[in-house]
Amino acid sequence: MPTAHARLGEFSSNPGPANYYPVPLRADSMRSPVGKSFGDYLADAMTRELTMAGKLSPQSDVEIKATLITNDIDAGLAQGGAKLAARFVVTRSGDIRYDNVVSAQTQWDSAFAAMIAVPKAREEYPIAVQKLLGALYADPAFRKAIE
Repeated sequence: MPTAHARLGEFSSNPGPANYYPVPLRADSMRSPVGKSFGDYLADAMTRELTMAGKLSPQSDVEIKATLITNDIDAGLAQGGAKLAARFVVTRSGDIRYDNVVSAQTQWDSAFAAMIAVPKAREEYPIAVQKLLGALYADPAFRKAIE
């Protein structure tokens, strides 16, 4: 996307049965290390990626917003996994150019022992977020919307 530049708008998190906050991990829980929700975490991840790519521009007329809909992490007894989904909206000068729900799933080996499984789930979460953003960036409609 050589000519694409965008700014980030509001990123939020819709609470619900697939999006608890904090996220329960067996007898423990996981809170976002950024802001007050995993919507804030998603915004931070996207900000970092767009900054590294040289594509973040606070003056851009292209704005990306998102609402985290699903943020389900399972520390599992043998297999752990994460399911994420977010609704992304891209506007240019106020006109909606993209409005789509993007989702991603990951799995990893887990363990019966919580002292192994819970830290592993925390370690795998950023990979799940990267996969979600990768699915967004791979969407031709999204790329077209931000060009």
